[in-house]
Amino acid sequence: MPKEQLKKLEEWRSFVVVEDFYNELQLGPGRLLLTYDLQLWLMEASYILLLKYKDSNSVSKRVSTEQLKAEVMNWLYFTADFPDDELANPYIALDRCFIEYPTQAYRDNLHAWLHVALSNHTDFETLVPGEIINFWENMRRVCNAAWLIRQREDIHHAD
Repeated sequence: MPKEQLKKLEEWRSFVVVEDFYNELQLGPGRLLLTYDLQLWLMEASYILLLKYKDSNSVSKRVSTEQLKAEVMNWLYFTADFPDDELANPYIALDRCFIEYPTQAYRDNLHAWLHVALSNHTDFETLVPGEIINFWENMRRVCNAAWLIRQREDIHHAD
């Protein structure tokens, strides 16, 4: 999931920064709208997971160094761009993401990206290039954190 989702995000970002618009030959712009919806739903679900985690006052979801090593060896995909504390507990990554981009700011950015990617004009007055990169990196982090949480929950429920 993350590799495909991240590839779609990267493709979307490319249409945000160039004077071109998204229009897949066979499906038209519908696939981009689906990517928008999926990213929005992922953000909302991740935020709810984070709130549930914070509200539960349960023991930390931190994993051991040994478990991290096993995950790297056994999983087909493993994010390489998280600091150690976020790898051990991806809820920390989600918390940092939503501090930087609260949910409404996340929605607003996704909506702006959708408009720009479907337009033949990139509006750098509204979407500053540095902010585009920063938001894209934030989306990647949410996707990777959600994936880590899901993988670990699946393993936990299988035990």
